[in-house]
Amino acid sequence: MQYPHEPAPAVNIGDTASTGHGTDVEQELGQRLRNLEKQVDTLTLAVQALVQGLEGLVGNGPVDGGRAVRAARLAHDILLVRGL
Repeated sequence: MQYPHEPAPAVNIGDTASTGHGTDVEQELGQRLRNLEKQVDTLTLAVQALVQGLEGLVGNGPVDGGRAVRAARLAHDILLVRGL
């Protein structure tokens, strides 16, 4: 079932055999999936850097703003290096 707010799928995998381009479509979908997995891995690393830098800053005495800035810079650098 497709909800009104969801975009229509770009490719219906079930129709690939009738077009004769099943292999090309499957390869493209596989590449897109690998790209998404890499992006998720990169975002995970960036979020981990932020979490580690911000851990313990709230409610535990004076705030170390430098630590938060370093965490943000590291997360930003991770995203830049990975092309996001």
